[in-house]
Amino acid sequence: MPAQPVIVGGTYDWFLNPATINTEASPGVFGPWDITGATVTVTFARYGNGQGAPPTSAAQHFTATVVSGPDGTARYVNLTTLFDNDGVWGMSWRVSLSGTVLESETFFFNVRSSGAALP
Repeated sequence: MPAQPVIVGGTYDWFLNPATINTEASPGVFGPWDITGATVTVTFARYGNGQGAPPTSAAQHFTATVVSGPDGTARYVNLTTLFDNDGVWGMSWRVSLSGTVLESETFFFNVRSSGAALP
């Protein structure tokens, strides 16, 4: 079954599953990071000219909710007003805990217009 498409005006449940980090003792091994008490931010921006181009809109930052700190999971449900234009969008996560900051790479996806609005 294909992944659900992202549609202008839709709401979606975004998951960080899990936040992973390495340690000084095992620098090449990544494992779940206990993010209990962390500040988790998710960022969205529109990249109208496609992946690799600079954003065509200001980045929007939102606070995510930690689902399970010991498992390193968090989530964010966006408002219907977030995806106001179709095109290429990007999202990334930022976890900050006790002076350690983990940032993800930008994940790109397409936002499409709804066919339900057609006459």
